[in-house]
Amino acid sequence: MSYMSRLIAGVLTVAMAHGLACSEPTTHTRANKSGGAKTPPGKSSEAFRCGEKPMMKDVLRLRETTQHQLSEHYVGIGNILRRELPDSNGVLARRLSAELAIYNDSTKEDRDEIVMVGTIVSIGADRYCVVDLEEDPNSRGWVSLRKLAP
Repeated sequence: MSYMSRLIAGVLTVAMAHGLACSEPTTHTRANKSGGAKTPPGKSSEAFRCGEKPMMKDVLRLRETTQHQLSEHYVGIGNILRRELPDSNGVLARRLSAELAIYNDSTKEDRDEIVMVGTIVSIGADRYCVVDLEEDPNSRGWVSLRKLAP
């Protein structure tokens, strides 16, 4: 298990013990503040459509420093901050992003993914699009994911 996965699992355990974290993702239908995203390098144009406001149905809103079970994998959310990341044209700029720690309990494999709005990430046999990221300097932020049709 990676350092990030262990850290998130530890934080989640403490938070749940104190009633500060939930074990299930919440859903919401709030409009996407970013108004969509450019397609990251190597991603399909489906990522761009996924970040658009009309696609905000059935969105999972996941709190930073929590862990959730999605598609038979544990997914930890952490490190929502601005990083130097390229856009669809390869231009580097500081962009709001998050780190997902994805752990497959059956194979004991884990991986970390840096995502931003519009990124499509595979979790188990399913694909999810990051439709919104929220940063809160005074608290924990949020990552909003939408499961894509197979």
